[in-house]
Amino acid sequence: MWNKFLTETDPYEKRLYISALAKSTQPWILNRYLAYSLSDNVRSQDTLSVIQAVSSTVNGRYLAWYFVRNNWSVLLSRYGTGSFSLTSLIRVSLKHSAQNWSLMRRRNSLLQTPDAGSGTRAVLQAIESIKANIQWVNSNQNGLGTWLNWWITH
Repeated sequence: MWNKFLTETDPYEKRLYISALAKSTQPWILNRYLAYSLSDNVRSQDTLSVIQAVSSTVNGRYLAWYFVRNNWSVLLSRYGTGSFSLTSLIRVSLKHSAQNWSLMRRRNSLLQTPDAGSGTRAVLQAIESIKANIQWVNSNQNGLGTWLNWWITH
């Protein structure tokens, strides 16, 4: 499927391949896919699509975050600090966090990264979103568990 993605010329079909490749449940495949997205064989706009596709899956959300964090300087040099794409990437890669440890690790990591430019606001908004997710989980997990158990048993 990777080779079909590389040779596809129709933008719609290319997006379908990007999405399909991100659906793997194997972390090593997702990591390889993320790494390949920075290669010269992949257009720069497709790199962002790959990262976003991987981060939108349960199996890939943390892998995509670590990939962004570990390749931050490459992404900054490729897209620049004023890039809307980079801002969007930050939002997507932090979107699904709802755990205190996740918030602390990501906040500390982001504070140690080079200047995010226009992405700084996205980082701060993502941190607020993580805090809201944590608060929602803390407020609703017991009630939600009770409700789910009731529906399962009836």
